Amino acid sequence: MLAGRGHRLDHLLRIAGLARSTYYHHLSHPERVTRADLEPLVGEIWGRTPNGCGHRQIRMCLVHEFGRKVSAKSVPGVMRRMGLRCAIRSRNPWRRYGSYRGETGDHVHNLPERDFDAARPFSKLGTDVTEFKVAGSKAYLAPVYDMASKEIVARDVSRSPDLGRQRRLPAGAEPILHSDMGWRYQHQWWRDELERLGIRQSMSRKGN
Repeated sequence: MLAGRGHRLDHLLRIAGLARSTYYHHLSHPERVTRADLEPLVGEIWGRTPNGCGHRQIRMCLVHEFGRKVSAKSVPGVMRRMGLRCAIRSRNPWRRYGSYRGETGDHVHNLPERDFDAARPFSKLGTDVTEFKVAGSKAYLAPVYDMASKEIVARDVSRSPDLGRQRRLPAGAEPILHSDMGWRYQHQWWRDELERLGIRQSMSRKGN
């Protein structure tokens, strides 16, 4: 457009920092608009929730609700073209929440030694904390898993990864409670609480 108003093309390319060959390549290879038929449906699905939704959920609705054949790569491209970006996920969705802050206190042994089977309930338990993005905020889920019954025997949900979790045990139970090396599991309060309840603490080594 500017070239048509008397501006020299080489000057415009120099200002834009664009090579002449790149300019002519894009001129002769215009970007194709793929799956424009999906845009109304994508916009409808996106508008169902206040913060929008991710491309996986949109594709699932397109396939199972609207009966469209859509590849896994098509939906993200349509969403980018429409300027739709899910705000629920963090900037790097592959970065897991991590609570490791270095080793503090006494060393705790790994009692199960990768043997995560148990003969009776409440003999080996496992716990961890998972962070979720919910409605523009964060929530933390802390389940307790029984390695014998394969069930979640306790859980806690909070708005911060704090230490305020309580667990009830059946009479006579003296389980191993296995966790990672997160700061809350190394905290002295947590260790004292486990000792008071007759629970043997166990931790994986860093990175496991």
